[in-house]
Amino acid sequence: RELDQHRESPFPSCNLIFVSARPHLYKGLTEDHSYRMFKALVAEGRMHTMPTLLPGELSNGIRAFLTAKCRGTRAWQAVGQAKCRSMMNFRSLYSEYDFIFCGDDGQGDLLAAEMIATEAELIAVKEQSTSFLLAAIIHNVLPGGSDEALAMQPRKSNEELARHSIFMHESYVGAALALHRAHPDVLSARQLARVAEDAVRDFEDIERLLRTSGSLGSEADVQSSWTQTKKTFQADLAVADLD
Repeated sequence: RELDQHRESPFPSCNLIFVSARPHLYKGLTEDHSYRMFKALVAEGRMHTMPTLLPGELSNGIRAFLTAKCRGTRAWQAVGQAKCRSMMNFRSLYSEYDFIFCGDDGQGDLLAAEMIATEAELIAVKEQSTSFLLAAIIHNVLPGGSDEALAMQPRKSNEELARHSIFMHESYVGAALALHRAHPDVLSARQLARVAEDAVRDFEDIERLLRTSGSLGSEADVQSSWTQTKKTFQADLAVADLD
């Protein structure tokens, strides 16, 4: 929503594209399910526009699902590669636009981000232009940290990834902060503040729901996980406040 603030055209537009691992099936069954969910989110005001959906490939998704237990994140390699292909094909249709790729480190998104960043850098050199990939924002969701994530080899540190405009984060405030620091012209300080304010409200709603359900008091693993999440969130808020 915040990245759509600069648009002044009175005509409807979409600045949100979902690159899915779910395949296209007969008569668009998987797409229909996704678009019903999108319509509900837009109607509830939880999503600002109706997105475009780029479906995945059936064989890749099935193979990853069936082998994930034994192969871990490596099972998602073909899915990550397919997401890169989808992104590059879509970009070829809209080469005048810049892109921000968002994902998490659980199902090949980090690998896809690295591959897209590499392609973007090669195109920039060839065309003597700036990279079309403004940033890739990757949420660290794996319990063992980003070291477990599927990525290009040799594995890059978070600092090395940042030099290629790939930013790891553990909260949406951290994601917005990374984007603001990299491109303050794209996400201003005021926009960063609005993201933080919305994130605080969402966080408080989730915490209230957990307390109401009794999960925070009765389940030790939920309590421990939530305590760590809260510490990370508050640390990101403190850093964002300094900016």
